[in-house]
Order: sequence, then C-alpha cells, then structure tokens
Amino acid sequence: MGAATALALGEVLLLSRRPGPLPRCEAKIPAAYASLPEDGAVLDLPITVPNLERAVYTYYQTAHGRPSPYGLNDPLPDPLERNPLTWMLIQVEASRAIDLPPVMPELELIMGARLLSLEGYRAIVVHESLYPEHKRRMVRALLDGIFGPPLEIPEDDVALYTLPALEPAGEGGA
Repeated sequence: MGAATALALGEVLLLSRRPGPLPRCEAKIPAAYASLPEDGAVLDLPITVPNLERAVYTYYQTAHGRPSPYGLNDPLPDPLERNPLTWMLIQVEASRAIDLPPVMPELELIMGARLLSLEGYRAIVVHESLYPEHKRRMVRALLDGIFGPPLEIPEDDVALYTLPALEPAGEGGA
C-alpha cells in the first residue's frame, strides 16, 4: 500500500504534465468596505457586469458580511430592474450615450433612492475602474445629484455613497 501511494505521488509530482508554478491571482478586498455604515445592505456598481465578473461582489461580501442583491449565477434581481434609480443606472451602463439627457425624471429617481433605503440598502459602492470614463462621469453625476458627494477612496478607486435609514410612511417617519 505504501509503495502504491509513493508511486502515485511520484507520478503526480514528477511525471505529470502540469504548468509550473501554479497560476495565482490577487484576491484583495478593497479597504473601502471598512467604511460602510453600521448596518444595512450594500449595492455594488456597476450592475450590468456579466454574472461571473459580478461574482467578485460576493467575494467582497465575505469581508463586509452585509446583505447584497447579487448571487453567483443569478440574473439581475427583479427589485433592481423595477426600481427607477437602478433602472436608470442600468440604462446609463448599457447605452452608447456619452452624457446624461438634459432632462431627467427627477421625482422617479428620488423615489427610487427612497425605495432602496426602505428596502434596507445603506451603501452604494461604485467601483469606478470598472467603468469607461464617460460612464463613470454619468453615474457619479446621477448619484451625486441624489445623495450628495460620496466618500472617495482613491487607493481602491471606489466612491462610497451612504443612504439614510428611512421608515415606511405611517410608522413614525418619512
């Protein structure tokens, strides 16, 4: 038994064709996640990256431990498609436009932001390096207009927007 094990181990280590050294990749979680609010869900942007690329958001979740709308092989969650703000972000990301339209559906965008807050989102993390420059500018202009200036974390190339905690109307708030 010992000889068979030694023979198999020798074949794997010495005789089999394998690349060497084994390939590796950097698995650094941005420090920006240490600046998240105390509680609540996190929405990472861009939304429209392919599923396998979007899986990095799930990896980041291992550090921040907050709810996230993304799964490993799930399509885009319905609440994000129905929300006016995230729908507009999806349109910005998917379009060929190089600037925002001159007139925006302001009330719908503000209601979309409130809806995100009511659903428990407390942070939007914009991974700026994943956007082409003109789309990054549009996304930042849209979010800056709704939430004000973000916390910028240049070493991670991240902008962090904090959403207020809101209570549903009729329950002591909003």
